This record gives sequence, C-alpha cells and structure tokens, in this order.
Amino acid sequence: MLNPVIVFLISSASLTIPSVSLNKCNVPISSLRTYDVPLFFHAGAKISEKSFVKARGGRMIFRDKENVKVVCPIGKTNVNTVTKRIQCLNSKFVDDGQYKDLKDIKCQNSRSPVPITKVVGHCKNAFLTVSVGFQIDDVFLNRIESCYDNNTRLPLYTKSILDKSVSTCPTGRTGWYSTGTFRIMLPENIEDIYTIERQRQTVNQLLGLPLNDQSFIGDGHMYFARGHLTPKCDFTYPSEQRLTHNYFNAAPQWQQFNAGNWKVLEARIKDFVTKSTTFDYIVVYTGTYGITKFNNIDIYLYNGQNIHAVPVPQYFWKIIYEPISKKATVFVINNNPKRIKTQAICTSFCDTLGWLMKAAFQPRNIMKGITFCCAYTELISIIPNLPDIKVLGSLL
Repeated sequence: MLNPVIVFLISSASLTIPSVSLNKCNVPISSLRTYDVPLFFHAGAKISEKSFVKARGGRMIFRDKENVKVVCPIGKTNVNTVTKRIQCLNSKFVDDGQYKDLKDIKCQNSRSPVPITKVVGHCKNAFLTVSVGFQIDDVFLNRIESCYDNNTRLPLYTKSILDKSVSTCPTGRTGWYSTGTFRIMLPENIEDIYTIERQRQTVNQLLGLPLNDQSFIGDGHMYFARGHLTPKCDFTYPSEQRLTHNYFNAAPQWQQFNAGNWKVLEARIKDFVTKSTTFDYIVVYTGTYGITKFNNIDIYLYNGQNIHAVPVPQYFWKIIYEPISKKATVFVINNNPKRIKTQAICTSFCDTLGWLMKAAFQPRNIMKGITFCCAYTELISIIPNLPDIKVLGSLL
C-alpha cells in the first residue's frame, strides 16, 4: 500500500550558495534530452494543464525561489506521482540539499514518466475515443485523443494541441508502445506486421504475386512506415514525444511520403504556430481516409484468420484549427506513389500559403506525395470522417 503522506523538506542552511547574483532559472529545453527526464509542474497549484511547466522560445523560465513539483512513475506501475519538490535558487535547483542543473534531475532507475491509454467515449457515432496521456495520482493529463476504428484497427483521426511553447525536438528514436493499455487486439503482435519482410509477403499474397516479389514492397523507401498522425515534435518533454509512438496514433504510410512532403508539412506547421503574433496555440486534427488499391485490390497489412485489418489509407489529412477565430485549413496527401494520375480532391490553394511554399515542400511531386491545401467547408462533403467543428474561413 502506498503511503498517503509525503513530506517535502528543502533546507538551505547547509548549502554552499553559488557565488552568483540572484537570478531566475533559465533552462534550455534542448538540454532535457533523455527519456528519464521527469514532468515538471509549478508548485503553487494542483497538478493540471495550467500548472504544467512549458517552454517559451525554447527555454523554461522559473522565478527565483520558486518551488517545482517533480513527477515520475511509482515503482513498476502505470501511475505517476509527485516524488519530490525542488526549488529554483540562484540560477540552480536545490534537490536533496545540493545545487543541480535541471537536466541532472532524473526519475529513478532510468524510467520515463509512464503513459497509458483510456477509452473515454465515442466519436463519429460508432468509433472509440481513446485518450493517450499520463495518470498522475488521481489526475489524467491528456496529450492525444484518438478517434479509433476497432474493426479495422486503425485511427480515423487524432486530436492534439500545438502551442507556441514547442520549439525543439532533441530526442532520438525509441521503441513503440504495443503492450498493456497500448495493445492492439489482433491475433498477432502489430509490431510484427509492420516489418518490411512481412509487408512484402502480405501485399504479394493479396495481389497474387510470389511472396518474395519486390514490385511493390522493395528496398529503399518502397515500404510502409508507421506514419505518426500526431508527430512527436509537437511536444516538448521527451516522455511526451515518446508516447506518440503508439498504434492509436499511427497508420501505414509510404516511407517516401513520410520523409517527404508530410515531414516538411509537420515542420512548417510548427514553425507557423511558434512565429504567430495572432494566436498562442492551435488544435490539430490528423487522420486517414479510404483504402489504397493496387490493381483494384484493397491493400491491408494484416490478412489472416478471416480478418482484414490495418488498411493502407488512400489519403492522409491534417487540419489546423484556430478556435478563437474559428478558422481552419486542411492539408491532404495522396498515399499512393503507383498512381501517376491523381485526381484533385479539392480546389487547392497551396500556392497562396507563403509560410508553406518553400523549396523543400513540393506539392505536385508524386515521389514526395501529391498534396492539396483545402477549405474545410469543401472537404467535409468529400471526407465524411472529418471532425465536426465550426469553421468560419481558412487559416492562412
């Protein structure tokens, strides 16, 4: 049983004060690079989104003598808690009687704050709303909301907040969450069906080709990546970035598109938000639509035991929505490099978006992913699974 009482004592009587003038603690977020970095909350309020410590201009700023809550996992459970408090004092942090940099304050046993998923309701009438976030004692801190089709084992879309506090993305690659509350109910581990060899066998079986044929799944970029809907770089903390690696937030996307226009689009949207002088955050919806066909055959990554699951989407789309002005723009990328002639899905206005149209973004390049910039009011009649939001114009 957990002890319900935790006492925090911070004493400066025995400290050797650094010979610097009193100052705020100014922490570059790029210094918090490892996954055992805790979550930090301002101590003057209860654990909530409002008390969550964020960055501004790539830096976390703490007042001198400000107390900060440190949140880490409890043992081997899926619950996190306030394990201690630290104090900003003379540009450093007092932790257990010692002055430290924030980057040196870690969770025990090299563990990362632990995320979980929760089914919290339904979306678009028939699908599951799955929240992905951190359970911190009796508070759930939501980071991604997924509208999930439990029949196809694929998200229709995700919803997340992108605000101006996000500026850097220093952490590297990590494994994917696929067990516990992140488990996808299939006869096989979903991680196995995403391997290139398994993709090749499944697609060739569907198309009636020899299992080792490389006409469709070949070398280089000719395979399906686990395409993030909400990208990891839309978050600040390493543990936030890590939780994006889950299958409620992923769909099969051609790697050449994942590393092409889609990647550029994600980066340009983040840059657009962080440099805005008119809003502090946007709501981002990212989703999939349709099923890719080869030779008029629907393509799935799982085909077995009378189950077709994890379809390869025909399109990926992303809505950026500013809720105060109620303006939105939808970006749609065609997820089929084999289809030379691509019919326009909307009246595209990419050329009018100066913040987007730079050299690396090539919306008409089929090898990078044919991309359209659409009005929500036009596209909602074409893609019925778009979220229902009130839109008064395009966000330009």
